[in-house]
Amino acid sequence: MLSHSIGPDLVMLRQLIAIALVLPAFVAPAIAQPAPFAPQRAPQRENDLQWAEGERQHRAALKLIPDRKGSNDPWRTVRPIEKDPAIERHRPQ
Repeated sequence: MLSHSIGPDLVMLRQLIAIALVLPAFVAPAIAQPAPFAPQRAPQRENDLQWAEGERQHRAALKLIPDRKGSNDPWRTVRPIEKDPAIERHRPQ
C-alpha cells in the first residue's frame, strides 16, 4: 500500500488538510443563515409616519405624469400593416 511507503504521519497530515479544506464548504451555508432567535426591532411610530407621508407624495407625483401619447411616426401610412398578434401587442393603444 501507498500509506506504508510514505509514512503514517504524512498520510494523517494529508487527511487533516483535506478535512480542513472540505469542512468550510459545509459550514459556510449554515453561517450565512440568519439566526432565528435574533431580536426583532420594534418599528418606531415616527418612521411609520415618515414612510406613509413619502408614499402619499409618491402617489401624488405618479398622478402628475401625463398619459402616453400615440406614436408620432411619419412613415406609418407607407409601411404595410402587419396583423401579427406579437407586433400588435406592442403598439400603443
